[in-house]
Amino acid sequence: METFNRTPFLNPDLSFLNYLFLIKAVLVFGSLVYFLFSLIVIRQVDLLSKTLKTKVSPFLLAGAVLNSMFALALLLFSLLEL
Repeated sequence: METFNRTPFLNPDLSFLNYLFLIKAVLVFGSLVYFLFSLIVIRQVDLLSKTLKTKVSPFLLAGAVLNSMFALALLLFSLLEL
């Protein structure tokens, strides 16, 4: 009697879907890391603007906040597409 291996990675019909899911999971993790990094950038820019007061400081902080908003949108989009 022949036994069939039910491992999805060995099934040619399902292996592509599992690899695609793995790629999507890695991209979601990457977007999460990017969002956390953008929060650290906001903190660093805030510390910089408190230490060194210039006319450009508000624009740098606004750019950091916009970057963080973009990272959050990317994270939400990647979670919805998972």
